[in-house]
Amino acid sequence: MSLLRKIFDILSSKRLLFLLFGLWAAYYIVLSVWNQESFAHFVMDLKHKPLYQIPFVLFIVCGYLRIVADAAHFIGRGILLRYNLTKPHKSPSPSSPPLKGGELIQPSPLAGEGEGEGALLVNFLVFVIGRLMLPLGLMLFLTGFYISITERGFEWIMIAEGHKIKPAWSAQELTVRRIKPGIGEDRVDRKDNNLIFAHEPKVTVADPQMKLYDIGAFPPAKIGNTYMHILNFGLAPGLIISHEGDKKDEGYIPLRIISPGNSDTFNLPGHPYKIQMELIETIDITKPLYGIKVYKDEMVVKELHTRDLFEIDGITVEVKQPIFWVMIEAVKDHGVLFVIFGGLLVVIGGPLYFLSLLIERRIIRRRFIDSK
Repeated sequence: MSLLRKIFDILSSKRLLFLLFGLWAAYYIVLSVWNQESFAHFVMDLKHKPLYQIPFVLFIVCGYLRIVADAAHFIGRGILLRYNLTKPHKSPSPSSPPLKGGELIQPSPLAGEGEGEGALLVNFLVFVIGRLMLPLGLMLFLTGFYISITERGFEWIMIAEGHKIKPAWSAQELTVRRIKPGIGEDRVDRKDNNLIFAHEPKVTVADPQMKLYDIGAFPPAKIGNTYMHILNFGLAPGLIISHEGDKKDEGYIPLRIISPGNSDTFNLPGHPYKIQMELIETIDITKPLYGIKVYKDEMVVKELHTRDLFEIDGITVEVKQPIFWVMIEAVKDHGVLFVIFGGLLVVIGGPLYFLSLLIERRIIRRRFIDSK
């Protein structure tokens, strides 16, 4: 037990805690001098290199042990406070502390003249919670930060209606039931060069038990152990490519176009052409009017407007009704709850910490006045 006690005393010592903090601060300062992206380098080192992970974990462990040591200290003072409050004692003389059984009993450091048991208990709770909540919040925040960096996984998944979503770490497969792009019914309107959205874009997915979930841009939706949100979305026109009446290819081309005036490019599969498609002002979304530019060797060889098809050197490109595509960011992050809860404790614990300092200062001042 004595050996364990020594190990605990060393790991919970303020000197070791400040030493580790100083080393991390010095490392970060040096990194910021030599690299502009110092935080990014710090995160990458912490994610991949045990040489940086071990000291960081040791710092967190020391922080928690320091909190345990402080909590034990304050609980001991609380027991003494309750003992002094509940035990009867003789009336003290003006120049001596209270007497009990002929022995001197020092008053609790939280006790003040004229304060009842309830007031003293409130002072004690504010004092202890204020001193412990702020460091506990910081340690929880750093714990979540470390877990997020080292264990976080994410995927970008492009989907359309009917597609399946199954991140690598998840045993649950989701089915995309509906994509609601957030625009007016079957139309994209333009007013003062701004796209008018009727509501936030959302994706409705169903799990194997047919429970429905809505995924939006923000905040992320939590489905099982995965957080998901919309990263990007647009239209995917359907294309049928034929050569002299013989169909060669068919499929959807996801383009970053949703607002009139937006344009995007793609390479025509199997041919040396690059196609630029632009949405024209005020369109019917089920059969849009596209502005088409055909490039070959960076030169425009054809330009036209169409809703259904165009031809290039015997190649016929038939344009079908588009579908909406969505890029989903799926994230597995077990540290986010630690970060949120730790941040909440810091926000609450900060004012309480300064209030505990005021309580301690008031008590010390009162004891100093009473001693005169």
